[in-house]
Amino acid sequence: MMERLIKTGFIRQQKEATYTNLNPGEYVFHVKGSNNDGVWNETEHSFITILCPWWSTWWFRLIAVSAIIFAVVSIVLSRVRSLKNQKKKLER
Repeated sequence: MMERLIKTGFIRQQKEATYTNLNPGEYVFHVKGSNNDGVWNETEHSFITILCPWWSTWWFRLIAVSAIIFAVVSIVLSRVRSLKNQKKKLER
């Protein structure tokens, strides 16, 4: 597991942090905060896993390529069937 460091300043009066455009991977989120009396807690950490988007996964690409191949083959077979039917009509 790799620990990646993202430095931010102090966030006052907020109970959330937003990070955009993080690369897929595993992160450790360290938080240190205080209560209204000014008592600081020990360093807390959470392990966060960012997954890659579904459209860049191998299974989506496989499904997309399969769908394109299926569509092309279906169109070609439909056209061939149509031409055969047309030829039979003309021979009569």
